[in-house]
Amino acid sequence: MLGTSGDCWPSPATVAFFRKIAPYARWRAITHGSGVPRWGPGEAERTQPNGMVVGYCELVRRITNFRHTAPAMPVTCSSRDCVRSDPFQFRSLPGVNVLSANFSGFCWKGMDYWTYLRPDGTRRSALNADVHFGNIVGGTPRAILQPGPDGAVATGQYEMLREGIQDCQAMLILRNALNDAGRRARLGDDLARRCRGALADVLALLETGHRYRPGGGGDVRRHVERLYAAAAAVTAALGDRP
Repeated sequence: MLGTSGDCWPSPATVAFFRKIAPYARWRAITHGSGVPRWGPGEAERTQPNGMVVGYCELVRRITNFRHTAPAMPVTCSSRDCVRSDPFQFRSLPGVNVLSANFSGFCWKGMDYWTYLRPDGTRRSALNADVHFGNIVGGTPRAILQPGPDGAVATGQYEMLREGIQDCQAMLILRNALNDAGRRARLGDDLARRCRGALADVLALLETGHRYRPGGGGDVRRHVERLYAAAAAVTAALGDRP
């Protein structure tokens, strides 16, 4: 990565400099939205008024994404205002970002922005002291790994994020099968109904979070079990892994 843009654009002179030394490179921009006003499938459509061609757009707030997305030009979201320290919010992050809000994925979750002591005794965060994107991350925890005797140790938040990615993969299997007419026909009515129900229920659970509390953990297990059972049935019915 050679350059990153934010809400404020680099100058045309800076853009021209990078175009000269790396004409193949495209800009990454992380923004509340105003930093990337132009977007589309072609490079001309993704050329911003200052001349930079953006190939990777990261948005801060989780508002439904209506921009054109493709593997070569992802649009991700950090969900700055939606993720605090509750492990459930990390569990829900991948599925809600991708399935509900139509992003390519999530971004900018701090793994190891641990604080440190300066010689004068003050405690600082590397995210705000050395990388000036603290406002992008907002109230999100700065670290979801902790130092251990033999290296980094996962926290509950990290484990829930990992499981949330797996949930999202299972949901994509169901959605892709239901959205393709040929694949949908091979499922049959009963399995398609199971898929729609499992997908709708687990998304409702992730979006509201009302059932993921100390007294409601069984609901999470029940819905996730339904989700994976449906994904396994789809994979078996179609004979592949879509």
